[in-house]
Amino acid sequence: MRPYEMLTVFSPHLSDEDLTATIDQVTGYVTNGGGAVTQAIKDSPWGRRRLAYTIRHLGQDLRDGFYVLFYFDAEPKAIGDMERLLHLNERVVRHMVLKIDEKAVARQAAVEAKRGQAPRDGRPESRDGREARESREGRPDSREGRPDSREGRDSRPQPREPR
Repeated sequence: MRPYEMLTVFSPHLSDEDLTATIDQVTGYVTNGGGAVTQAIKDSPWGRRRLAYTIRHLGQDLRDGFYVLFYFDAEPKAIGDMERLLHLNERVVRHMVLKIDEKAVARQAAVEAKRGQAPRDGRPESRDGREARESREGRPDSREGRPDSREGRDSRPQPREPR
């Protein structure tokens, strides 16, 4: 079994009871395929949110949707059947299933654990921790080793040499 993450957008026209029933229905898709849902997050920061763009669904232009994030374990062969059922479900506007990379999760946990500490060389850590970490490990930073086009040059136009 592999760990997966699935983000679903449900129709904004669902009542609270219908939304709960639809979440249970999607959870059933996973469990019927031999998987197990470890977590379903429908509250903050998810829940009813404005979509980035209008989505045409069942003849209506939707601007809102209920976002629910599922974490589950399943066999890879069961994902195709689950996605087919999600496509057929009229309450599901969009969905995306991603395989979770366990090594990346471990690296992210290590970065978050270090986040309380200042980097050794005093430079601020980038968003993913790569910039300061690479320079500490002896690899050149993406900015090092490249000449700056403005450095050491006058910004005024230079006169041309006569021919």
